[in-house]
Amino acid sequence: MKFLKFDKELSKVFSLNTLNILSKLISGFILNKVLAIYVGPQGLGLLGNLRNFLNSLKSISTLGFYRGIVKYTAEFNSNKQELPKVLSTSFITSGVMILLVSVILLSAAPYWSNLLFNTYEYSTIFRVLAISFPFYLLNFLCIAILNGKEKYKAYIISNILTNILGLIITLFLVVKFNLNGILYAVIITPSLGLGITFFLYKNQLKELRSISLGNYNTKTFKNLLEFSLMALVTAILAPVTSIAIRNHIINTESLTEAGYWESINRISNNYLVFISTLINLYFYPKLVRSTNLKREILSFYKTILPLITIGFVIIYILRGRLTLLLFSEAFLPIEKLYFWQLLGDFFKISSSIMAYQFFAKKMTKDFIITEVISTTILYLSTIYFVNTNGYIGGSMGYFLCQFLYFLLLMAWFRKSIFTKYAN
Repeated sequence: MKFLKFDKELSKVFSLNTLNILSKLISGFILNKVLAIYVGPQGLGLLGNLRNFLNSLKSISTLGFYRGIVKYTAEFNSNKQELPKVLSTSFITSGVMILLVSVILLSAAPYWSNLLFNTYEYSTIFRVLAISFPFYLLNFLCIAILNGKEKYKAYIISNILTNILGLIITLFLVVKFNLNGILYAVIITPSLGLGITFFLYKNQLKELRSISLGNYNTKTFKNLLEFSLMALVTAILAPVTSIAIRNHIINTESLTEAGYWESINRISNNYLVFISTLINLYFYPKLVRSTNLKREILSFYKTILPLITIGFVIIYILRGRLTLLLFSEAFLPIEKLYFWQLLGDFFKISSSIMAYQFFAKKMTKDFIITEVISTTILYLSTIYFVNTNGYIGGSMGYFLCQFLYFLLLMAWFRKSIFTKYAN
């Protein structure tokens, strides 16, 4: 049976990644229930803005070097001359950016509070973020090294322990300080992962001792910028678009409806992160080495997509119970969003294996063009459907965008996909 046939390496990565995602799901389930009780849909709407802001800051501060670090760490893992150049160049450049971002956050905290939350009340949140952010990003860069060295077990265990620690701290803060508590937890807990990573895997990160100004390399910097530009485009477009859509729902509907839209997105993120992690750990390195895109796409469609399809059918059938399980009765209106959201996620996952070809082959110009087209479609279609169908239009616009993006990539890579012997 060709479908659902896993090779040994994929089975190992799949199993380990499943444990990682289970820890996220369990943590997410507990947090969703607590958040539903203590902050409600309105609180989730504000929380969504902060998460989008943090994701954008992360990519801007690291200049989107993550995939580049993974690629070149794997490529030069045994090269004692080139690997120090990669690490020194990426860490020193990111370090300068991180310090710059922290200074901006600290000095303009009231501005960011008003921009994201329409009030100056949360200025202290951004001051604390300015202090904790460098530790968070240093851990992020260390995780990239473990990923590049194909230390799957180390990578995943570090993530699992960080999830558990984050859950404990978040529960304490949200119960004690309600909405303020969850906002503080979101910005503090990721930085604590650095301690876990170093404590458990400092021997596997011994190459960090080679970081120095003397190993900084201009050519390496230019190579990393190929990944940087692609990541930064997404880092800017995706959060800005999400914030614009969320604010439109708030203005045309209410903060409650925006919370419903945020809730269905949180559900999606719980399983989409599984796919993105699996592709990063297993399929992305293969795409880097492979000259046969068709083979890798078919491999993904035969092994992963059938499981995802079955899972989506189950989620849709149990959507009512799932909503009550994850949130509360106040969130039952999101049942109307499941159909369109799941359809959109199906095409998003179907597109993801093709989209990674942009990174694997450093197709910078192609990526930017398709990303701008996709983001434009998402914003315009969502605004239209929200205006005509209310908050349900948030998921309807998302589906239309992902479906058209899938067709766009099929056309973009048509020679590789539809040629009998793809090169």
